[in-house]
Amino acid sequence: MKNKELKQWDFAAVFDERYGHLNFDCYNKPPQEKGWAQVFVCAEQPIPQEWRDAFLDEITSEDVGYKKMLEEDLRTFGVRWLSS
Repeated sequence: MKNKELKQWDFAAVFDERYGHLNFDCYNKPPQEKGWAQVFVCAEQPIPQEWRDAFLDEITSEDVGYKKMLEEDLRTFGVRWLSS
């Protein structure tokens, strides 16, 4: 299994466990836990448009290590937006 596929599989499991219950309507607020954006990106799950500002906060994090990992994952997996 390639590195990308392995990472995607791991994050897909985390996504299902943590966020699989969300119905992503405009009334849901973005997750408050650190790292949620990386889970969505690596699991290739769409992010609701209403969460765009929260996503931008994640990618401009002051945590240099996290920011660097997220930037790398964005290059690998891209980002998907859920249309409203």
